[in-house]
Amino acid sequence: MAHGEDLDLEAAAAAAPYHAVKGDPREHDEASGRRCSQACLLWTLGLLGLTVFLSTFAFFSTTTRPATPTLGGRYYHDHDAFSVSIAGYEGIDPGSAGAAVSPAFRVTLRTMNGACIDRAAVTVLYSGVALGWARAEPRDCAAGRRERDVKVVARGQGVGLSERLRGRMASEWRSSGSLVLDIDVKVFDEVNSPAHADRHAPDRIILCKVTLDEQGSDSSACPWFEL
Repeated sequence: MAHGEDLDLEAAAAAAPYHAVKGDPREHDEASGRRCSQACLLWTLGLLGLTVFLSTFAFFSTTTRPATPTLGGRYYHDHDAFSVSIAGYEGIDPGSAGAAVSPAFRVTLRTMNGACIDRAAVTVLYSGVALGWARAEPRDCAAGRRERDVKVVARGQGVGLSERLRGRMASEWRSSGSLVLDIDVKVFDEVNSPAHADRHAPDRIILCKVTLDEQGSDSSACPWFEL
């Protein structure tokens, strides 16, 4: 091999290949740092905004307000209160009820804390079965009367009771001497929502639960819900 060729090979071997040339690692670190700084800043701002929103929502949710607005522009006082009791009953023997019964329940609905009722539909139920129902139209709200008792007689005519339901009723009565009844009350507001009242659409529903014995039931506070 010629001497010139030896020089060429040595020069080629000494030359570093292209792919082996490395860049400055500090340039990569600086670019990554810039991208991380932007992403971290956006994430922090988003988290801060969410925290402010949740704090504001919690504040207004827990703030005491004198009235609750509805979609129709009506206002109901949050402190309105209702209770119900059964003064007496007839037409049904809870210990041995027949397959068909015609009971009557003397129901008193009491309004408190400035509440009133224009019209109401009352239903007495046992285990989801309606035993008696009644309507009342005192129109106390329209007349400006507050905190008045509304008394009705909720009657049922030929109400059919299954054998299973009668067995459950008799067992509950024998074991405790009482019966747990539900009393649902639909309230119609003729003053603040005459259109609803005309369409027989209730504004509120009051859900009550009483324990009935041989004498009737004690008064029980009732939760109510705006419709």
